[in-house]
Amino acid sequence: IGVEQVFTFTALGRLRNRLTLALMEAWQGDPDELLLTVAAMNKLLDLDIAIIQDSYQQSRKGDSDDRT
Repeated sequence: IGVEQVFTFTALGRLRNRLTLALMEAWQGDPDELLLTVAAMNKLLDLDIAIIQDSYQQSRKGDSDDRT
């Protein structure tokens, strides 16, 4: 995506924090449901991070293959 890996992960961390804060501020339901919702959101973001990590690894592998 043209962005160094460290910046991508930092941005996702900030996104996670802001989404959690937004959920906490807007939540009007059962507090236990909020905890489950935040946990589910974190799982989805972790999957996104795994996909991005894999993309970076594939890109680096492709770059090294091109050099040989």
